[in-house]
Amino acid sequence: MKTGIIRVMPLAALLAFVACEKGQPEPEEVRVKYIKIDQDDPTAVAVGGTVEFSATVMPNDATDKSVTWSSSDRSVATIDKNGVATGVKTGTVTITAQSSRKSISAECRLEVKVITPATAVSVAPASITVATGDVATIAAAITPAGSTSTVASWESSKPEVASLTPLAAGKCRVEGKTAGTTTVTVTTDNGLTAICAVTVKTAVHATGVSLSPASVPALAIGGTATLTAAMTPAGATNSLEWKSSNTAVATVTPLSANTCSVTGASNGTATITVTTSNGKSATRAITVSQPVTSVTMSKTSSTFELWGENAEELTATVYPTNAEDRDVTFTSSNTGVIWAYKLANGNCSVKATGVGTATVTATCGGKTATCTYTVKSTGVDVYWINSAGAIIRNGVSVWLFQSYIKPVAMTVKGGVVFAVCNDTQTGRVRLCKVYDSSIQWVDAFQNAGIEGIVVSNPTTYGTVGSPDLAYSIYAEESNDIIYVGGHCTKAGTGAYWLYNTATGAVKGYATARATYIYAFAVRNGNSYYAGKRKATLDASKIGGTVGQTNSNATLYDTGYASEAQNPDNYFRDIIHSGGYLYAAWEECIVRLDTNWQPSLTSYSGNVLRLAEYNGNIYCLTDSGNVYIGQTLLYNRPGATDLAVLNGGVYVCGNGRVYKGDSYVNTPSPPNRMLVVKK
Repeated sequence: MKTGIIRVMPLAALLAFVACEKGQPEPEEVRVKYIKIDQDDPTAVAVGGTVEFSATVMPNDATDKSVTWSSSDRSVATIDKNGVATGVKTGTVTITAQSSRKSISAECRLEVKVITPATAVSVAPASITVATGDVATIAAAITPAGSTSTVASWESSKPEVASLTPLAAGKCRVEGKTAGTTTVTVTTDNGLTAICAVTVKTAVHATGVSLSPASVPALAIGGTATLTAAMTPAGATNSLEWKSSNTAVATVTPLSANTCSVTGASNGTATITVTTSNGKSATRAITVSQPVTSVTMSKTSSTFELWGENAEELTATVYPTNAEDRDVTFTSSNTGVIWAYKLANGNCSVKATGVGTATVTATCGGKTATCTYTVKSTGVDVYWINSAGAIIRNGVSVWLFQSYIKPVAMTVKGGVVFAVCNDTQTGRVRLCKVYDSSIQWVDAFQNAGIEGIVVSNPTTYGTVGSPDLAYSIYAEESNDIIYVGGHCTKAGTGAYWLYNTATGAVKGYATARATYIYAFAVRNGNSYYAGKRKATLDASKIGGTVGQTNSNATLYDTGYASEAQNPDNYFRDIIHSGGYLYAAWEECIVRLDTNWQPSLTSYSGNVLRLAEYNGNIYCLTDSGNVYIGQTLLYNRPGATDLAVLNGGVYVCGNGRVYKGDSYVNTPSPPNRMLVVKK
């Protein structure tokens, strides 16, 4: 038996068929034209929290109003088919609502945050009085300061007494309507509340307002001061508004109906103004100045070697970093040991000027920091004579002579420093021994006369006078003699004195072969001098002279017929090296062999001083050039003297004593110098 197959038509199709059969048209589809997401853009949600999105689809009679929800980054936030979004991690995504035909959509940003809910809320001021028709502003403060909670609502218990207008930043404007009292309640989005008691009085308008105190001391950053306003008449009902002309410098926080707290925000000035609701005002100037709390230095102690690396730069740091006064000054407790001065970059340049200890102090805003310096000698003592008439050793004054005694040159013999001086009061040349902080005069030298004038061997003339003017002093370790050279005014000649350190005997001579004697040297047991010659015996022999200090009187003369032809035509210095005499003459060094045969080496500028080390000849010219042989080492403008010890080249002049690039500043310009191995 066959089983029949019955096909059942769906009801909707059947009805459509029947309608069609009856001649009724199919309804037209109404398409979606617009979609709007109902939540704010952006909307926030906590990590792990949820927020429900909804969408408005237009037109209202759209055939299919369904939407599909999606998230641009599901690792940050997800959203389900019902529009419920869940925060996964901090970040921002775009939430999209799309129509069923996918041709119409809307977007909204969703920020996923770590939510810090409020733990408390307060209102400032906690109570106010406002006149009918006047307004006052109150503000909510949410705790903690970084809370993500916000003010959800403001409510007046009696709107007929005072009406409210919420403002931005958690503030609310209160307007008095009728006399009476009401309570204003603020509520956060997590349900916390605080109240402000409001009293509305019948208006009594202010005719003026004043502020106290009359002046406010400077505030530190973060410091506070309280201002109090008083309206005239005393019963005035106007509300008050507080403002700062520069909130970056000072901010205001109302405390009560007539008081305000001012807080320093940054260094500067601001004007605080209180204004009544009917336009009366008063002002108070506020200065914010963060004080210095401390000063530190880049180091607290340091050690220098006087004739080595003897300079550095110190840095001072002022705290706090926002202190207004940042002008640091630097001082040295002993400028004879350490010289300190401020650089353009604000740091301190520190320079050794002598052996000893000194403290450099940095000062700012009444606070100080210090660095203690110890300056040591490096086995070398450097003595110099300055223009004030003092003998200085390594930057420290050894002896300051009386004004009529002028030290002119120094030498060392047996470890003792000798200085020769001109006594302008007595007209005599004086010799002294120089110790650490004292001197000892050689009385026998002061009282010595000049035995005669040496012309040639063996002729001498009788005693002609006493020592008069000294220019040079020299000692040779191979004998006991100290040589002093100068001038005898009475004889009109050059003069030299020989002081025997072993016996104490002093002999003085005048020589007609020179008018002035400026330097000495000893070669093979014979002593030689260098000096200047004028027309004393032979007018054809005006000029420079190199001669022996013994009776042989051998001479090397440069000779000019007239001094006016070359007033600088004289020998300024003389040394001995390798069997030769080297003499400084004009712009040359004259090398003289044992037969007095000369050879010349020329330089740029007159040669002032000579020195020798390891067979090398050093010289200093009046242009400040320092040479070894004919190789220029460096230039020291204003230099007046030269010494070489253990390969170290020392130069003095122009207010400084140098060893290479290291130098020591001196209180007054140095003229002559002596370098001694300790």
